[in-house]
Amino acid sequence: ELGVIATGIAYALWSLALWRRGWRATAAGGALAGIGPAALLLGGAMAMDLHGALVAYGANALWAAWLGAMLWRAGRTA
Repeated sequence: ELGVIATGIAYALWSLALWRRGWRATAAGGALAGIGPAALLLGGAMAMDLHGALVAYGANALWAAWLGAMLWRAGRTA
């Protein structure tokens, strides 16, 4: 659980940096992928069982893949 919360904070901070660089859609997706699972976990709407882990890590993986594609496309690092 602590890992999901820490990842949520990290993704939110990373999304702030991306937002400032003008990567609005990618930043919004990162904030959602990070804060969403952490909020569901902290709010008690999700447990860290198999399904909860799939939601949390799946959201993180989807955003990481999206970010990778956007960085590849842009030819630079954020």
